[in-house]
Amino acid sequence: MWRLPYWDPTRQLVVDAMHCILEGVAHHHFHIVLGLTDISAASKPEVAQAFTHRFTKVDPEDTPLPDEMTVKEAKTINSIHALLMAPLAGLDNNGHIIDHVEYDASVQGLSKRLSNRNTKPLKFVALDVGVVPRDSPRIYKNEWVNGLVSWVSYFAASYLTAASYAVIL
Repeated sequence: MWRLPYWDPTRQLVVDAMHCILEGVAHHHFHIVLGLTDISAASKPEVAQAFTHRFTKVDPEDTPLPDEMTVKEAKTINSIHALLMAPLAGLDNNGHIIDHVEYDASVQGLSKRLSNRNTKPLKFVALDVGVVPRDSPRIYKNEWVNGLVSWVSYFAASYLTAASYAVIL
């Protein structure tokens, strides 16, 4: 383009940008292609799942609810499932820890968010995935949380490793 005798970027680039605005090309690109609208700015971004698992679903409208849960407790089961499938920071694509500080912070954050949930839904989800902290008449909430965090740490790493082997094969 520099060899063209009529090419003058100081004059033509401004004019071309002006035509893009007048013809609606910039508007189309930002609003339609990139999706930069008021609605997209106000919505929460979707959290990517680290893995999938077939959890037992509980419909809060069905009665009786398991473990004598209240409707409010039954509604939190789906949020616990989402927390467990969220990716842990500090892992590479093969499930190996690459940043211990970031990984530990991520695990502590998961533990804190799970601790904010009620005990009955935590117990239900833990038993659903096969996590039983210890054989005792009384198991405390933090033991259910620690069991679920350990399950996520192990399951996410083994799932990512199996997925990477499947790609290699």
